[in-house]
Amino acid sequence: MEIKKEIICSTCHIKFGSVINYKLHLTTEYHIYNTKRRIAELPPISEDIFEQKKQSMVSANASAMSEMLYKCQPCGNTYKSTEQLEEHKRSKKHKKNEKEFMAKHPGSETDSMF
Repeated sequence: MEIKKEIICSTCHIKFGSVINYKLHLTTEYHIYNTKRRIAELPPISEDIFEQKKQSMVSANASAMSEMLYKCQPCGNTYKSTEQLEEHKRSKKHKKNEKEFMAKHPGSETDSMF
């Protein structure tokens, strides 16, 4: 009769049936995250909660990237795309504001990203 040994990850509190699965687990983002929590003296989180956190971070990063704005310094206006900014730069009002801005701020750029 063969006795099966259970291997337990003391960081994540998960049981494994084989050494190979345990070693694979040690390289996962989930285990690394729980290791950092352990160092910070925080309890481990479940794999489900980890996946939820990971998804929320991905969607937060995606929305932050989509909310990039471009600013026309002389006019103080913001635009969601470079195309909108370029269209604005062709206007008479912008050209007038740009001349005044450049006179007050020689050597500075007239548009920026934020």
